[in-house]
Amino acid sequence: MKSTIRNGVDPVEERRHLRKELVAKTKRCVAFQKAFEEFVPIKEKMLAKDTSYRKNWRNSVDEYALPILGNKSVAELTREDIVEVLVPIWEEKRPTADKLRRKLSETLDFCKAKEYFVGDNPAVWSNELSKILPRPADGSDESNYPAVQLKDAQRCWAAIQRRSGISKLALSFQLLTATRTGAVRFMTWDELDTTEEVWTVQPLRKSSKVTRKMGARRVPVTPQMQIVLDQVPRRSDSPYVFAAPRGGALSDASIGKVLKSVHTEDVKCERSGFLDAQTGKVAVAHGFRSTFKDWASERTSYEWTLSEAALWHFLGTKVERAYARSDLIEKRRAMMTDWGGFLAGN
Repeated sequence: MKSTIRNGVDPVEERRHLRKELVAKTKRCVAFQKAFEEFVPIKEKMLAKDTSYRKNWRNSVDEYALPILGNKSVAELTREDIVEVLVPIWEEKRPTADKLRRKLSETLDFCKAKEYFVGDNPAVWSNELSKILPRPADGSDESNYPAVQLKDAQRCWAAIQRRSGISKLALSFQLLTATRTGAVRFMTWDELDTTEEVWTVQPLRKSSKVTRKMGARRVPVTPQMQIVLDQVPRRSDSPYVFAAPRGGALSDASIGKVLKSVHTEDVKCERSGFLDAQTGKVAVAHGFRSTFKDWASERTSYEWTLSEAALWHFLGTKVERAYARSDLIEKRRAMMTDWGGFLAGN
């Protein structure tokens, strides 16, 4: 000890340094599975309560990542390890694979904050990763939903209107609003302001995909939308506008079945049915958002920002959004009224 002191080393500081190194070494021996189990409860608190997404958020990590990464030390994970997880599903299930990459990236960000490793996050989409894997939006049929072609939109709308039932009304409302199926399926009566004629979806509302960052999303209720709502029986045993027979929310399948049925009937009448122009696949309800965008771009003089706002997309840069906070709802009301008129052939 005296010799150490003579050499200018403080024994107390040396012990402190060794202890710190030992703690760091122990942290960097943490297995990925252990770190992931620590992160899951934290991530779940960020997600909306009582949603299937919250319950199933970890499933793809359990299925595809943990068998490969689970027993590996977080500190030793490399970009090659991430690629080994993603490559088998990147081509056939690219949206799923990219969501999995994002989950791994979030988990590793947590690990870095916990000092389980130092350096760059190997799951971040970067120049290196982009050279190995095609971009998430490229080359996947799943990245774009099959859409009704603009030339077939009015015929499709007319066929839907000849049907009956709550699923038909829900699909009609979805097409008129150009929103997602989940937003309509879990729509409740208290989201409607009949005085202002506005439908408001709050952040984290079930199946809405409206995040805290996005803020509340408003939809102008046009006369055509109100006609649909007036046909919906208001039930005392359910808060949902488009309630299933037992009072719960309608399923995706029940709404999707309407569009499949009108396609089948159209084909039986020796017409083309309702197929996506690029893939030839039968159109789905979500694809009508693309049909709406085509209509707004090709058949109208409305500003690009209006149709983007109607689709609940982010507008402009982060700085621009900080200053331009209006959702242009009254201008959108005119556009959505014209959209409803177009579908009806007016």
